[in-house]
Amino acid sequence: MRELSLSRNLEDVAAARRFLVERGYRRLALFGSSMGGATALWEGARRPEGIVASALIAPAIGLRAALERWAGPSGLERWRREGVIRYGDERVDCELGWQLIEDLRRHPLEELIAAYQLPTLIFQGKLDDTVDWREVDGLAERLGPGVVDLRLFDGAGHRLTDRLPGLWGLARDHFARHVEPATGNQRFPEAER
Repeated sequence: MRELSLSRNLEDVAAARRFLVERGYRRLALFGSSMGGATALWEGARRPEGIVASALIAPAIGLRAALERWAGPSGLERWRREGVIRYGDERVDCELGWQLIEDLRRHPLEELIAAYQLPTLIFQGKLDDTVDWREVDGLAERLGPGVVDLRLFDGAGHRLTDRLPGLWGLARDHFARHVEPATGNQRFPEAER
C-alpha cells in the first residue's frame, strides 16, 4: 500500500489488458470496487477502445479529498514532509506514500467526466462510510442516464457483501447487453448461490 497510486493501478490494468488481447480477447469489460472502481473509470476514460462496458461498486472518485480531510492541514504537511503516513480503519492498517496524493491531484474529476462514455452500472450503498453516495450520485448525474445506471441501496455499506450474488447477476446482464455474441468466449457464468 505504501507504493499505491492511481497511475500504478492503471499500469496494472494496461498489463492485464495486453495479456488478454494477446490471447485473443478483444472486447473487454471492467469491474472494480472502491479505488478499483475509480481505476476502471479512468481506464475507460483514457483508453476506451475494446472496452464494452463497466460495472462498479462504490467507485472512490473522491479519494483525494477524503484523504486530505482525514489528514487535515497539519497531517498533510507532515505526510508531504515525511513521505508516508499511517492510515487505519476497521478494514485496513497500512502506510500510504505521499505519491498517492500527488498522483490523485494529477487526475481531476472534470477531466474524467469530459472523456467518459462507456455504458456503466454502479452499485452504491447509502450507509457507505468510505465513499459518499452523494458524490457517486453527482457523478452519475453529470455523466448522464445514457452512460450510467446507478443503483443505490439503503441500509448498505461500502462493500455490499450481503448483496453480491444479486449484484453479480445484474452486472452479468449489464455486460451481456453490450456484447455482440460474435465469439464463443463472451458468455457469462451464472452467479454463484
